[in-house]
Amino acid sequence: MSLFEIVGVTSTEKTYYIGFAFLTSKKEDNFTWVLQMLVDLLKFTYNMSKVIVIDRDTTLMNDVTTVFTKTIN
Repeated sequence: MSLFEIVGVTSTEKTYYIGFAFLTSKKEDNFTWVLQMLVDLLKFTYNMSKVIVIDRDTTLMNDVTTVFTKTIN
């Protein structure tokens, strides 16, 4: 079981947690679900991310480009 952490960074370079999820596997549908939940969460704040930093996991990279279409990763 993997822990998927979502953090933000302030202008003073402090990090804060936005959310986290436990994934049963690193499959594309699991990443898609987590990213869709993040989009739903950010819709309420009207503050969509412009940059997303991730590790070199190709499955996650593909999902980020499909869910966050206007984001640079």
